Amino acid sequence: AGESGGPLQAGEAVVITIRFVAPADVSGVQAIRVIGPAGMRISSGLDEPCGKNFRSIPRQAGDRELPQSTCTGGETPSSVLLSMPAALPMAADGEAFTYVFE
Repeated sequence: AGESGGPLQAGEAVVITIRFVAPADVSGVQAIRVIGPAGMRISSGLDEPCGKNFRSIPRQAGDRELPQSTCTGGETPSSVLLSMPAALPMAADGEAFTYVFE
């Protein structure tokens, strides 16, 4: 829904929250490629930083923040690449972590 609670209008800004847990056999994740739905513009292209438009804020109990990341536009307007300074820890003591960003 748009800011007024009604349907979205073309070009209207919207916040999308993404939460993920990596499968148990995944490790060493240092970049995340986000691909939006067809027609949704989430970047301005390869050379455009998008850091001010992305943030990581825990929304539910157990959510973890992504470390300070570099966000750059993807090869299409509907994709971006989040790069972390080091590999993300995916689990501890057998319990997988849930990361969140928007």
